[in-house]
This record gives sequence, C-alpha cells and structure tokens, in this order.
Amino acid sequence: PGGKWQISTGGAVGGAFFKGGREILYGTPENDAVSVEVREGPSGLEIGAPKTLFKLPQANAIAITPDGERFLLAARPEGGAAPRVALVTNWTAGLPK
Repeated sequence: PGGKWQISTGGAVGGAFFKGGREILYGTPENDAVSVEVREGPSGLEIGAPKTLFKLPQANAIAITPDGERFLLAARPEGGAAPRVALVTNWTAGLPK
C-alpha cells in the first residue's frame, strides 16, 4: 500500500525484489537482465538508475536465487525451433467400450 514508482521505461518481463528488498532484478523485451537499486528515503522510496547486467538468451523459464547472484534458465538451443504441441481431439473414440 502507498505510492507507485516506475522502475522501467522500456517495459519489463518478470521481476522481483532481491538482496533483502534493496534491489529489483527484471528482464527487458530486448532480453537484457537489469538491476535497479531501491532505498528508503525521507520522501518514500528512492529508485536508482537501471543497470544492464548482461544479455539473456531466449528462455522459456527463468529462476533467480534469493540473493540475486545466480540465474537458472531453461533456454532453447540457438537456431532450435520452438517445441511443437499436438492437439488430439476425439481421443476417447479409440478406447474400448
């Protein structure tokens, strides 16, 4: 509850607080990992300048350790196609009655 603070001007993909609430980590639509310092100030929250950490590979999922030091990605191999999904309809028709 309270105020709202803008963290990213270019959009974000995911994100969370780390390092005891002193840092926000998020991904950008351009696949950059970004860190923003957060401090309590006299007039509320003070938001630091975004710092690009590194380029993220295309990933289906991402997990970050609570201290924000390690990233685990479920990444597709470069040049690999996205996994296919097969939709089977009326599958019960083949079951014995």
